[in-house]
Amino acid sequence: MTIKSSGIPFFILMFQLIIPAVINQFGIVSAQQFINKGLLRAQGNISSGVMFKSPGTNIYLHGDLEYYLEPGISIRSESYYFLSTFNGEPAFSKNHSNFAGVMYHFKTNGKLDPYVGIQPGIALTQLSKPVLLSADTASWSPYTVSSYPVNFSPLFSASAGFNFYAYKFFNLFVHLKYVTGKHLSDIQPESLNEIKLTFGLGWNIWLIKNKLKVSENNNQE
Repeated sequence: MTIKSSGIPFFILMFQLIIPAVINQFGIVSAQQFINKGLLRAQGNISSGVMFKSPGTNIYLHGDLEYYLEPGISIRSESYYFLSTFNGEPAFSKNHSNFAGVMYHFKTNGKLDPYVGIQPGIALTQLSKPVLLSADTASWSPYTVSSYPVNFSPLFSASAGFNFYAYKFFNLFVHLKYVTGKHLSDIQPESLNEIKLTFGLGWNIWLIKNKLKVSENNNQE
């Protein structure tokens, strides 16, 4: 499989550089891991994605909601709303998706929260109508014989990233997601394989208060 964009190595390199930087700059070590049962976190940010079979960079509005069942396990739902494609002709005019699944959080002594997870999902997709340069284009382009229906297609994803709980109400995060699936339409299936990257500011609150957390919060105030 050939990746047609140089953006993916850049995303991976940036992900590798950000983690050590956050650990060195903000990795406050304590006797107790910050995350625990009852923590609810959410975020809404802009996400970018690079598809394996299509040129350009996709831009999404990305939101997620996550609840920690245990210090090492959380359930997480995510939504991606497709906005546009830069540096390439978009293969899809619609490419929205929703995911839900489980995240495993590695044990740490502090506020850094690295994790991995898997999430099945579903995509709502529609092919873009191609720009025809001449009448001869129709003889070789499979898209010209499509009626361009809007379809639902199954997805599967694997994620990795980290949250840094800088304060009791907000966190900084980096989230990297690999998505695989196919757009099922009235022509041959089109690949939806993509790597997506989101980073920014998230929010968190305790739904089940922990005596240790309450004590720590009072000390911070």
